[in-house]
Amino acid sequence: MIVYLVLLAIAIIIAYASRTIRRFPEKAFVVICVVLPMLVLSMFRSYSVGSDTKMYALKWALPEIEKSSMGEIYQKGRWELGFALLGKLCALTPDPPRALVILSSLIIVGLSSFAIIRISSRPALAFVLLILSSLFYQDMQLMRQAIAYSIAQVALIPLLKRKYLPYFGLVLLAFFFHKSAFILAFVPLLIEIFRYWKSKILMSSAIIILLIVLFTPTGVFNFILSHAGYSNYLGTTYGGSNHAAPLLLLACFVSWLVSALMTRRTKHLTVSDTKQEEKVFISILLLGIVVCCLAWRMAILYRFTPYPLAMLIPLFTNQEKVHGDIRIRGSQFFLDYAPFIGLFVMYTFLVPSWTSVFPYSFM
Repeated sequence: MIVYLVLLAIAIIIAYASRTIRRFPEKAFVVICVVLPMLVLSMFRSYSVGSDTKMYALKWALPEIEKSSMGEIYQKGRWELGFALLGKLCALTPDPPRALVILSSLIIVGLSSFAIIRISSRPALAFVLLILSSLFYQDMQLMRQAIAYSIAQVALIPLLKRKYLPYFGLVLLAFFFHKSAFILAFVPLLIEIFRYWKSKILMSSAIIILLIVLFTPTGVFNFILSHAGYSNYLGTTYGGSNHAAPLLLLACFVSWLVSALMTRRTKHLTVSDTKQEEKVFISILLLGIVVCCLAWRMAILYRFTPYPLAMLIPLFTNQEKVHGDIRIRGSQFFLDYAPFIGLFVMYTFLVPSWTSVFPYSFM
């Protein structure tokens, strides 16, 4: 556990020091002192670090991909084609399991770091939030899906410029690593609704969608999942967490949404005045609330939750905060950062079995 705490401490020190140093040196310090250690920890971890690492590299995924043709893989539909191609590439190396861990780590940490450094106004602080959010733990746990949501973070770059065609191209690429990435296709829809509808109508629509989700019979979800190739996961719970995990994340998304709406209310902004980045930020928050409610209804749908969480990280430090009343600023500070601390405490100290990255050990 000490290795994760040291990494977090380094990121916090750079984030604090970034107030007095220029942007380029901050990026350089972040890459050298945070990104590279994250890469090393991820690439050279033992196969026991991460609940799915051994399954992917040694026991099931890679061995099955190695002995199957791409036609058989496509016909069975068990492994997405992007991940299958990555497995085939690793099979050409002298040590395929280690190659899979190294290449997947390069993709995940590399793409995520690129998105943060490119988008975030305070990249060091964004990396602090990335670690606190437990996404770094999940990067070493999920592999396929971690690749997908790291691609989703890069997809923010065209999304912020309203370039929807390249965005959907990156969503499709993410889909080729994990089917759950299709949920990202709804983000532009939410943004455009936000653009043309008044806020009250948007919130009313969100409430209606949530009510539909909450009262839809479980059999409907079972039918959809079974036809999507996930029938073996029906009724699954994650690490004994039952419904605690989606409810925890739901509280986080609601807290961040309240903080964002406080800023808009104080600034007296109308929807037409709102910047594209704020529309993207609030739309992702609304998506996060919906997917947490879905996950609360059915545990397998918890797989949707890393996407909005991962996409928020590069944007989080860019949100304008209220100036003036110290009580309002204090409330916003609490609403913004208390959820991250709660997530870190939960995943690190209270229920570390959810990610199985403890104890850490090298190869």
